[in-house]
This record gives sequence, C-alpha cells and structure tokens, in this order.
Amino acid sequence: MRISADEQKIKKYSAIARAIIIGSLVVIGGLFIATLPGSNFLSNNPDLFSVMYFGSLGLMLLVFLISRIGMVWANRYASPVRPEKMLRESLKGLDRRYALMLFRKPIDYYLVDAGGITALICKGQRGRISFENGKWKRRGSGLSGVLASEEPLGDPYDEATKSMATLQQTLAEKAPGLSVPINAVVVFTHPETTLQVEPGPIPVVRVADLKDYLRGAGKRRDLPASIQRAVRAALDAPELPAAEPG
Repeated sequence: MRISADEQKIKKYSAIARAIIIGSLVVIGGLFIATLPGSNFLSNNPDLFSVMYFGSLGLMLLVFLISRIGMVWANRYASPVRPEKMLRESLKGLDRRYALMLFRKPIDYYLVDAGGITALICKGQRGRISFENGKWKRRGSGLSGVLASEEPLGDPYDEATKSMATLQQTLAEKAPGLSVPINAVVVFTHPETTLQVEPGPIPVVRVADLKDYLRGAGKRRDLPASIQRAVRAALDAPELPAAEPG
C-alpha cells in the first residue's frame, strides 16, 4: 500500500492542540490559585474580591471550553489512537495498488484502489456504538469520554453520503466524463469500541476488520489501467505501480 498524507498539516494541528491544552491548564491553574480564599492577591485587595472571584470563574469556564477544542484536535491529530495512525497500521499488507489518502483533498480519509474509490468515514469514539431503529447511539464512554472531549457521533451514514458526493464532484470537475465506482465505509478506529449495528446502507466496521472487508466483501472488479491512472491523476494520488513481469 502507498500512503499520501499531508504531514505538514498533521504536525501543525498536533502542535496547536498541545499548545492549547498546555496553555489552558496553566491559565486555569493560575486563576484557580488566585481565587482561593485567603490567597495573597485577594487578601491584599479586598475591594476586588467579588470582581476578581466571579470574573476568574467565568474566565476559567471560557478557557476550559477552549481547551476542549484543543483536545478534539489532539484526538484527531496527536493521539496515539488517532484515526490517521490507526488506518496506517491496520491497512499494512495491502498491495501497492491501494493508495491511502490522508488529509488530502477533497476529504480527510479515503482509499484509491484498482476498483475505484472508497471514502473512509472515521469515528474515534470509544464505548459501545449502536445503530437501531434508524438511530445512532453511544454508550459506555463515561467520564473519560467527556474529559477526552470526543467529537459528537453525529450521523455517519449522512457523512458518508456527503463524502461520496464530494468525491464524485471533484472527479467531475477534474476529469469530466470519467465514471468510476465510489463507495464508503464507516470505520470506528478506537480499540475500546464495540459495535452493535443493524445492517444499513453503508458498511460499518472496526478498524481492525477494515483490511479483511476490503479484501472480501468490499473488493471490486479491477478497472482498466487507463481509467485507474486517470483517477489517480485527478486526485493527485500515487501513480499506479508498474505491472510486475510474469
């Protein structure tokens, strides 16, 4: 498998996430100490007690909310179990006709292979994920999920539909007349995730099972080499490897 990733974007947002989290902790810690009853600052400024106390509490809340944004970015760009890293590791062993696209336009995660394009709708939530009676639910993440500021689960099927449409539109703009199969897979990437999902319009798998899906139920008939090359050129994907002699 070949990988095309925007490494600069990953490093940039990883650094920003860490800076936000560390900076927020420092500010919150300083404000908390300043508002403790009997702190030197407030003891020496009794007239400012109320203003300082309630103002600091409000500022702490604001900084806490900002820190949650940093943690969301950290989950996406810096966590040891971030989707991008889990995809790299789980898809090792696929042949070189597969090109894993990470944070490349037009969507964050997708695969280009001999049979077409697969949008990967990555979800990093932990706990038990269920889809029943047309509704997605998450259970079991508890306090760790709150503190880790996991992104809302949302509707993965809707995201998948929109991602496929985006890929189709990009191909139509860059390679008019080119028609290739485009599908999607919802991939839960956290190792502590369990799935209880009714059959739906789009496959849903854990990241550990993604490679088996691509080699099995998700495998498609190879497109002509000329079409494969055109798809890769339109998406700036790694070139199709030369056919091995034999």
